[in-house]
Amino acid sequence: MKDIDKIIDKSLEQKRAITVKMLKQGFFFKQIEDLLNVSSHFIEKWRSLYNKQGAKCFPVGYKGSEGYLDEKQKQEIYKFINAKSHCHIEELISIIEERYSVVFKLIISPHLNFRYSVSVRSRFPFFYYGG
Repeated sequence: MKDIDKIIDKSLEQKRAITVKMLKQGFFFKQIEDLLNVSSHFIEKWRSLYNKQGAKCFPVGYKGSEGYLDEKQKQEIYKFINAKSHCHIEELISIIEERYSVVFKLIISPHLNFRYSVSVRSRFPFFYYGG
């Protein structure tokens, strides 16, 4: 069970590892479902995977996609943003599209208003190459 304890510290993998640990400590499915707010299918899936693969089954496999700007281009964008106290998202998108031929794919959300400006310390939105 020491291998499970190492995983519990990582928040994205925590619920998976705790589920298996609780099973090993004698908790019933219903108790785990109620305490962790998970389904019996979730419990069975991670018990089965743990029995086959051990603790290496818990980490999230998603690594993200490769960026479209190289390090020099990113630094140029950081300089552009840092030269301003605020930068409107539309302006930043326009600069990146014009200079680097990167086209943004924006997901429209009712909780997102593009009228807001981006603080100097904000992260860039996700984008993809549309060339």
